[in-house]
Amino acid sequence: MAATKQLLVRKENEELRNDISELQKKLDKITEEMSKINDKTDQIEGSHVAKDREKSIQFVSEQYDEIVSFKNNTKTELKYIKSQVEIISTKCDKIAKAVDLLEARLQLSV
Repeated sequence: MAATKQLLVRKENEELRNDISELQKKLDKITEEMSKINDKTDQIEGSHVAKDREKSIQFVSEQYDEIVSFKNNTKTELKYIKSQVEIISTKCDKIAKAVDLLEARLQLSV
């Protein structure tokens, strides 16, 4: 029976670690998107300074506003994901400690 509980705890811990891995992948993807947006922002700012640009100041301004909005939304999402990763990580640590405790008790009873 104790072995069954131990297997269940290990399975739950593995699932939480998988959740952490998925969240980290999402974080990496968002970070990559942010990098691309920052590159676009730099290009827009560079084209804004260039005298021979084809786009109007209004169009560039609207693009810049959209990018800034996206950047702010992404930062908010990153903060949320980070908090979720921390919560899951804490749960994994608790489960790992519980498994260790169960294993220690099992070894003492044998």
